[in-house]
Amino acid sequence: MRRTALLVLVAALDLHTPPGAWAAVLAAGAAPALVGEAVHAVKKAATPVPAKDEEAIRSLESEWEQAILRRDLPALRRLMHPDFVLVGVTPSGPSTVPLDVWLDNLVNKMKVESYSAQVTRVRVYGDAAVASLDGSWKVDFSGRPVDDHFFLTDAWVRQDGIWRAVLRHSSRYQPASSAPSKAPQ
Repeated sequence: MRRTALLVLVAALDLHTPPGAWAAVLAAGAAPALVGEAVHAVKKAATPVPAKDEEAIRSLESEWEQAILRRDLPALRRLMHPDFVLVGVTPSGPSTVPLDVWLDNLVNKMKVESYSAQVTRVRVYGDAAVASLDGSWKVDFSGRPVDDHFFLTDAWVRQDGIWRAVLRHSSRYQPASSAPSKAPQ
């Protein structure tokens, strides 16, 4: 599993990642030989991908969207790997939410008024895939209204022929009023 997770990380970082980012991967505990093996595997797997794999990920993303709207636990557990984690950036810093906490929040603490996640890109690397999505939702989270527009990156792994989401990274778009202003030219 560690090797598959590293492949997904390498794919998510893309092959054009600045060298400094690889230092972060190594600092996180990845063995240099394993990183080199993962980069080689991603380069080898980056040949044209059958459209069926890309379409499978797009279809699964749509199923995931519908399962969230229905708060359908059996479907969510089928789509999400037991090691799933949601990683996000909040005003107070980074946050990491494991699968069981994520599901508990969705089912017991959230009322979803609307949710939409449109796939903008899918990249498949053998048994790993990365999907980029543009999303938005309106929810009530424990009595607090939330109306967010965000960018998602989902990492998928295929094991025994079955694709499952293993990681979702979510970053909120800044409202126009709080976006940094451009420096004068």
